Amino acid sequence: MLRHSVYMLSLLAVATLIVTVACGGDAEEEAEPAVVPVPTNTPAAAAVAPTVAPTAVPPTAVPVAMFEPGSSIADILAGEEIGDVDSEKFNKNRFGGVIRWVPQGSVGNMDSMFSSSAVGRGINWHFQDLLASWNAEGVVSPDLADSWTVREDSSGAHYTFVLREGRKWHEGGKPLPEDVEASILRWMSRDTSFAPIIEPLWQSFEKVDDDTFIIHLSEPTGILMTGLGYVGGLQVNMMPKAIVDKYPDDLAQEFNGSAPYMFRSWDPGNEIFFDRFDGYVPRTEEPGYRAGAELGYFAQMNIVEIPDQATRVAAVVTGAVDALDVVSGDFYEEAIKNSDKVAVHIGIPGAQPYIGMNPSNPILGYSEKGSLVRQAIAAAVNAEDIMKGYGDSSLWFLCPALMHCGTPWGEPTTNTDFYNQNNPERARTLLEQAGYAGEEIRIVDPTDFPTIHPIVLPLKQALENVGMNVKVEAVDWAGALALVATAEGWDIFTTWASSAGYHPLFAVAFRTYAEDKDIADAVGVWGYPVGRGYETGDKMEQLKKDFVAATTREEQLAVTKKMADLAWVDPVWVPFGQFYQLRMYDKDIMDVDVRGAPVGGPMYLNQWWSDPARTAEDPR
Repeated sequence: MLRHSVYMLSLLAVATLIVTVACGGDAEEEAEPAVVPVPTNTPAAAAVAPTVAPTAVPPTAVPVAMFEPGSSIADILAGEEIGDVDSEKFNKNRFGGVIRWVPQGSVGNMDSMFSSSAVGRGINWHFQDLLASWNAEGVVSPDLADSWTVREDSSGAHYTFVLREGRKWHEGGKPLPEDVEASILRWMSRDTSFAPIIEPLWQSFEKVDDDTFIIHLSEPTGILMTGLGYVGGLQVNMMPKAIVDKYPDDLAQEFNGSAPYMFRSWDPGNEIFFDRFDGYVPRTEEPGYRAGAELGYFAQMNIVEIPDQATRVAAVVTGAVDALDVVSGDFYEEAIKNSDKVAVHIGIPGAQPYIGMNPSNPILGYSEKGSLVRQAIAAAVNAEDIMKGYGDSSLWFLCPALMHCGTPWGEPTTNTDFYNQNNPERARTLLEQAGYAGEEIRIVDPTDFPTIHPIVLPLKQALENVGMNVKVEAVDWAGALALVATAEGWDIFTTWASSAGYHPLFAVAFRTYAEDKDIADAVGVWGYPVGRGYETGDKMEQLKKDFVAATTREEQLAVTKKMADLAWVDPVWVPFGQFYQLRMYDKDIMDVDVRGAPVGGPMYLNQWWSDPARTAEDPR
């Protein structure tokens, strides 16, 4: 059950933080259940993360005994007790126990450098580091890199990074500059948001020593640090060079990392096991979202796949599992009824359900006909009918923007003329103009994903009402990812956006792909083509360059509006609204809100069991 104090903190956080987060502050154990507040339908605004290149300085240690720079988890465990277990954030008595949590969809892979799946990314955060990470204020902060400085001269901009002491690979040795270089280059080979801006500026990577390296760019850009620490999409995870060399173009199948948990085993479709890495040396700053101290308090983390949502909820209520990463609003009342056993975390500002269309198919392609059919699909949709599938009206709202309502990016991407048209007559006219002749339109429906599956039935009905021939391809989430990774076998992909709405260069609605990319490439099916005689793609690419060149926030917002206007007129993505993400967890799990939980993935770092009987469990 959501505690009143935590919810009020969440509203304050959304109003003031640069990266919109769900909650802030420590969870408090209460003898009696508190009243569950109902979120309003108007999210508070959040500030926008700056794109300037920050300079990191060595962190200041938290003044807590046994938690000093260079101390590993093993040192903390071997040290003295730190006062009252409820009064100190880093108490040794918090270590122990097992957490069993259920992801919101099937796990297709654990390589977030090549897959933007929120399910895989949420797992990946627990076992692999980034060079830098966003903190709860949206500032790019040290992670594996302890500091970085920028020097400019006539030859360009030179970013000097110093890696932090005590870093270790789970399987031995420590991350070196050559590992960092291999990881960044692997990410740049696949990323379509930030890498296309960084790559033309890239001059060289220089190793100074085992702890220091320099990235040489032809000119400075804030996009470098933004991309290295971005919270969504493809992550610049630090991998050993040997793994990068083994999987340069394919999803990695080896999982050696340097974060608090280490991979033990994976039975695809069933369970994944991670053990705490006692050799991990945590940072010493206050934890905040992806930055600061990352403590793996649980001795073991067990990720359990349960396809059916009702079975998932029953499992957490009965104690068979401990936490669920996102459930649909249909189970909100069920959680409240069982508030003596489970708590609810409400993610604000929420996620945006939408559909993406596959323009590699001539019916929806980058041609006059394809554009008209895509416009017809957008005109046919009744967004309110779709959003009703997300439960009580207090848990969702209509959002006429391509990026998150409740953030400043929402306003310039708003278009009330093209959003939620619910205009079957216009849709039929557009289909007639396009010469649509009843060709089959295949909708991908990941039935095991509780916050995506509600889209399909009202969408199918709306399209059939205007004369479209619709077929639903029912798959699990892993199957959906595999299907849409190619250009064949589907036309409409149902999904939702979270961190994809946090930056215009990453927003899915504005993506482009270069002329040397084949349309069948996974990039091509999601973006406007550049240099192929399709004017929209070239215009969008130029606007993205204008955004990067903008020197003020006002200029960035103005360019973003132009990007949005282009995307609304010639849609590849159609948004429906915004819903608050609900997570359910055992009431004995503490500090759920220490990091905040922005949409985009679960985070079980720094959480711990308040029940000594649960802490004592250690199956390793």
